[in-house]
Amino acid sequence: FGEAHAKILSRFTKKVYLLFDGDEAGRRAVRMAAPYLLRENVEVYPVFLPEGTDPEDFLRDRGKVALRDLLRNAKDIFSGILEDIKRGGDVERNVKDFMYFVSFMGDEIKAYTLVSDLSRLTRIPQEVLLSQRYAKAVLPKEEKDQPRLSFTERVFLKGLLELRPDVDLENLNLSPRVRELAEAILREEYYDLPEEVTNLRVENLEESFREALERVSIYIPEEDLKAKASLREIVREWVRTHRGGIRPVSVRRRRSKLES
Repeated sequence: FGEAHAKILSRFTKKVYLLFDGDEAGRRAVRMAAPYLLRENVEVYPVFLPEGTDPEDFLRDRGKVALRDLLRNAKDIFSGILEDIKRGGDVERNVKDFMYFVSFMGDEIKAYTLVSDLSRLTRIPQEVLLSQRYAKAVLPKEEKDQPRLSFTERVFLKGLLELRPDVDLENLNLSPRVRELAEAILREEYYDLPEEVTNLRVENLEESFREALERVSIYIPEEDLKAKASLREIVREWVRTHRGGIRPVSVRRRRSKLES
């Protein structure tokens, strides 16, 4: 689901329900799809299924009446967050989510009204909340002017997005653009991800991601290890001097040298 889909939908309706799996991947899908709709002044209604349930399971096990009731009781994306705060939900997480989605709204008057509602509920000053608004979100996308990512880079970013591995970006040899996109994924800011990443399909993502991770890992010559006291200093220096390229590396060889 991307910008073109949102533009088409906005011609026919001003209210869209997003029905995804009831897990972390479903929540991530909402964060990826909602910004495109909000930019087109479309109201977004996330419909959250029980944990571990997908739409097919829910419809088969509970029937169409239950699904219809679920849709009927759905709250718009901002009302849902405000209600979760009232119920004692994680305030910090909810505020960040709220301001993330507000950043994409095309209607500025409505956006400031929503921020005012959040301020009254949380007692956080409006100026503090507005400082959390994502400036990049309101800028036009420049994806067409960007060079196409390599397959390795696309697999690496897709793996970060879907698998959520524990990865230290400081130890990887990434181009400035890939590093920026990787940092955005780790912050759960998905609005800037190119469709060549979000729409990528590979047969075995885990295996492909491991291979991509090997290729972007930094190989440090043994003489450099002996000359430096701090491994972190070595890694940072190599990132500074070699950033911008992807080079194959043997993980086994790299590990043996680091261990020595």
